[in-house]
Amino acid sequence: MTVIVEKKEHVGYITLNRPEVLNALDNETLHDFWGAWAVFGDDPEVWVILITGAGEKAFSVGRDLKKYKEGQGVPKVEHVFEPVCDIGLGHAAKVDKPVIAAVNGYALGWGFTIVLLTDIRIACENAVFGYPEVTYGLPTGVGSLLLPRDLSWCRSMEVLLTGDRIGAQEALRLGLVNRVVPKGEAFPAAESVARRICENGPLAVKATKRMARMGLEMPFESARQQVETLRYILRQTEDAKEGPRAFAERRKPRYRGE
Repeated sequence: MTVIVEKKEHVGYITLNRPEVLNALDNETLHDFWGAWAVFGDDPEVWVILITGAGEKAFSVGRDLKKYKEGQGVPKVEHVFEPVCDIGLGHAAKVDKPVIAAVNGYALGWGFTIVLLTDIRIACENAVFGYPEVTYGLPTGVGSLLLPRDLSWCRSMEVLLTGDRIGAQEALRLGLVNRVVPKGEAFPAAESVARRICENGPLAVKATKRMARMGLEMPFESARQQVETLRYILRQTEDAKEGPRAFAERRKPRYRGE
């Protein structure tokens, strides 16, 4: 099983499970990984998604270059996009639920891209990030679009064009990760964040992420109008009534995502 998928107490867990090759991504793994992300995105019982890699050496070192060498996992010339990634990215971009990455060890190439697609990132002190594609004579694709959204242009270009790597503390300084924890503690720390989010109204959490994305992708006035419409709709939900009621009654709210 190259991807382990679990669901527990409103958290959907996706674990890349090829530790013997540092969780390198072949087509089978990518297919199962994107599929799990899409399924959890549509599952009303899952309020938060948590992604990690098996073992302590790597989150994922990216595409399995040995498979590339053997001619596997390489799109045919007539395919501009790699179907397994194109479809998966389309699903991931639509998921409004919080996605958390627990990064243990190397997160390179597509491994780094997966991290950049998440909302909250917890890294072990041995985490290493980077895009080594150019050193193999390959261009960086989606990563070249995502990294400049997190870093300044000049710093992004240095990372993308040299293939140099970024250590955990440098990633923290640059704002690429939320925090750095001792080796082996990224997963429990990420799980703790997931549990905290699950204490909040799931509809409000999803709406907040969607609103934040609107602010990045749309002109301010257009985004503001859509945000206010969404807020009005959310105020009619049972969760929106339960929150103030629980506050007045001095108890923990019992949200149901309704």
